[in-house]
Amino acid sequence: MRLLRRILAFAAAVATAAGLGCLASGHFVLLALLDLNVEVSWTDRWAVYWHDLLGLGPLLGLVFGIALLVALPIGALGIRLLPSFPGNRLCGYALAGALAGLAALLTLQAALGIMPLAGARSWLGLVAQTLASAAGGAVFSALSGYSSPSAPVSASASAPASTAASASGLPSSSSTTTS
Repeated sequence: MRLLRRILAFAAAVATAAGLGCLASGHFVLLALLDLNVEVSWTDRWAVYWHDLLGLGPLLGLVFGIALLVALPIGALGIRLLPSFPGNRLCGYALAGALAGLAALLTLQAALGIMPLAGARSWLGLVAQTLASAAGGAVFSALSGYSSPSAPVSASASAPASTAASASGLPSSSSTTTS
């Protein structure tokens, strides 16, 4: 069951990164057209976004998917090695996602000699793609269901002891964590 949950969380992360990346790419292409004084109606803008999702989405999903497949386990290792603080999983997976997307796009640019994603050819476009892949990492963090390294594995394991202690008026013991 945990494996299925991780697979679905990974699929949602890739879909989020690719979807937001497509929308950002289309937006920066439209901005470039507007800078050239090209009139683009709102109907045409929505058509650009829709066509980018359908046409560019699978390819960007493949690129971000491979990058996230490498980066998320490394992010998990970093989360386990760093001290625990509130939000460390979210920050760790979002950072892993951001670095994965950035590395994938810069690797493609180095291999091809040009940035293949037109919407990422400016610095702001590249930042938008990085943020899209960071959002994918954050979605994985939210949906994967990992417990934090310092938290007990099961909250129900300590629930009976704390309920019995509170009923008797005694303070509950927190030394009953399971690992």
